[in-house]
Amino acid sequence: MLRLKKVKKIDNEVTAEFYIEDSSECGHIVIDINIMDIKEYSMPSEWETGFIYLAHARYSIIKMIEENNIVEERLVMWYWKTDFINQFFILLNLAYFLYINKYKLWIMNRK
Repeated sequence: MLRLKKVKKIDNEVTAEFYIEDSSECGHIVIDINIMDIKEYSMPSEWETGFIYLAHARYSIIKMIEENNIVEERLVMWYWKTDFINQFFILLNLAYFLYINKYKLWIMNRK
């Protein structure tokens, strides 16, 4: 479970804070509307490897953009057993995003 808060559309970006489970520390995500993907993010310090939460934050915001229904707050919950295929593709998409961006940073740092 995660809570999206302070969801705002500014120009071609949607920004939000997200709170994982009952954590009081927030993460931050920015979705670029032009590419419909993550432009930047930060994870709460105690959840630095909890990328499933980032994937669900991303997916939920993209759905809001597609439905033209950007709300300021949203509770996101999921259940693994009933939706395994969907969860798999959400994680696969995020893994691809993280891999590509790590590769881009490696190329930029080589120069």
